[in-house]
Amino acid sequence: MAGVTVFNGTADPLLRSPRFQIRVGGAGGPPSVDLGTIIRSRPGPPSAAPGGPADGPTGWGTPRDHGSGRGLDRAPDPGPQVVDLSLARDAIVSVDRWSVAGHELLTGGPATLAAGPCSIEVLAPPDIPVRVQLIDPHTGEELPARIRFTAADGRYLPPVGHRDEVNPGFYEDPGADLVLGSSTYAYVPGEFEIDLPRGVVEVEVVAGFARRPLRARLEIDPATRELRLPLEPALDLPAGRWISADSHVHFLSPSTALLQAAAEDVQLVNLLAAQWGDLFTNVTDLPWGSSQDPDGRHLITVGTENRQNVLGHLALLGARRATTPFASGGPPEGRLAGALSVLLADWADRCRAAGGLVVAAHFPLPYSEIGADILAGKIDAIESQALSPGLDDPAVVEWYRFLNLGERLPIVAGTDKMSAEVPIGAVRTFTHLLDDRPLSFAGWADAVRAGRTFVSSGPILELAVDGHGPGDVVRLSSAGRVSVSVVARASQAVINVVELVVNGRVVAATGPTSLGTLEQRIDETIEVRAGSWIAARCRSASEIQSAFTTSMAAHTSPVYVEVDGAPLVPAPDDAASVAQVIEGARTWVAGLAAVAQPAERQRMVRFFDASLELLRRRMLERP
Repeated sequence: MAGVTVFNGTADPLLRSPRFQIRVGGAGGPPSVDLGTIIRSRPGPPSAAPGGPADGPTGWGTPRDHGSGRGLDRAPDPGPQVVDLSLARDAIVSVDRWSVAGHELLTGGPATLAAGPCSIEVLAPPDIPVRVQLIDPHTGEELPARIRFTAADGRYLPPVGHRDEVNPGFYEDPGADLVLGSSTYAYVPGEFEIDLPRGVVEVEVVAGFARRPLRARLEIDPATRELRLPLEPALDLPAGRWISADSHVHFLSPSTALLQAAAEDVQLVNLLAAQWGDLFTNVTDLPWGSSQDPDGRHLITVGTENRQNVLGHLALLGARRATTPFASGGPPEGRLAGALSVLLADWADRCRAAGGLVVAAHFPLPYSEIGADILAGKIDAIESQALSPGLDDPAVVEWYRFLNLGERLPIVAGTDKMSAEVPIGAVRTFTHLLDDRPLSFAGWADAVRAGRTFVSSGPILELAVDGHGPGDVVRLSSAGRVSVSVVARASQAVINVVELVVNGRVVAATGPTSLGTLEQRIDETIEVRAGSWIAARCRSASEIQSAFTTSMAAHTSPVYVEVDGAPLVPAPDDAASVAQVIEGARTWVAGLAAVAQPAERQRMVRFFDASLELLRRRMLERP
């Protein structure tokens, strides 16, 4: 077989241009081309010069609209399209009934062509290789960070080795990339390479909560080869040795988690293996996945999240051996029609026996058994996944309930990161270590058990009661007064209100003010008539626009006050609510759960009965 093609044109129709980008604007539909290839077409950012006012604090995302955010669950965007294509010189690019010759787009530089309601703009190629250093301006030390470069036309410009379209799906290791709202970022070490277009480029750099985010406009020309970007320290932690931690991260490789942790200034990340039906994630990291960077500043510890769809989820951290089975009792955590083979209490015992820390994951949901486990003393801490603007979300409400029942229960924070739409440490635990040992999981866990924590998605929060910090016990020989000091400081989002909480009630507050400030404090002397718990919290109107959006707020674990002869009085309403949940879990286990052996079902039921009896006795002992 043979064929002959006749072509009437000015150049070889098989010779195509290198890939380049255009912006198609106006009322037209997607473009088409006859002698070329449309490689990719996607919604483009609005055509506007950078440097305008940002929505919210720099570096923490804007509400999803255009650009490289997920966009998979919204209608097609009628706005501009950014199109990647390759053309022959004699190609015709068509948009609806309007067309333009390919040679007009291949002039070698940016150009804008318009006809009627449509326009095509040739975008400047990112063809200038630049080496970038992120540094502490006072020490010259290179700093890992999260960065976002954007061209004057709004395009995101990824560093070498990073994608400009980031996969936001679950069950994926997204690599060192992040999407917050409509903004895409890359995690980078202190030195990296990036290809930039000539002209104005805007850059955002974020390196945790204690450094001031950088936002700058840069002029790039063909001679630009190096950039040094300074990241100023803005906040010091309270006196003593503090570390920050994320108690709950999924799907990343340990090395990727280590880079992201360093970039977000999180010293300890608990990477959790888990079961999802027939899928197991990070399980192969359990034997050797825990790792530390060469300077010993950042640590990844691989643990497990053990899950039961009715009774609850536990983050089992730092155990010397895996706590199994990873799931029990059917989907979505376990396999279809799987038997309920263990209680959460059994997992907690196994974890502790292996030296681990037991945390009620994304407290309080699922909730059924967690209350019984807390009363039985099997939970070391509860975990907040996000902070609501009013700090009145279920995690805070239910936590206060147990504190009011006399449980000394610290709070930690974990993002439950499962996609590229959540940054490590968006909500994190700050923990005051008990000594000067090198960074280790054991030292951190000891400090958590001691209650020396506050959780934050931005501010630094200090609490002192007669000079004692969170987790400490202040003992009074009789009813009296204690001096309380609260200081809240922020580097990125203003603080609108600071509150002092005693036994679940706000007893003192600043403001509130709609404008807010970067530092606020409370100094009060309060009367204590009986055993109490005292905590501090602060709130902001700003948010981190992740998949699990959190307000930029903070909350301390309590300081406990004991008064001789006047113990804390458990609240009957709180006891009744907790009892109702435990009774519901008992009913489910006794009659509905798929348990293989009658003797095993009876054992499980006895555990709930014992917890209810503990609660009943506690209420009978009320003064």
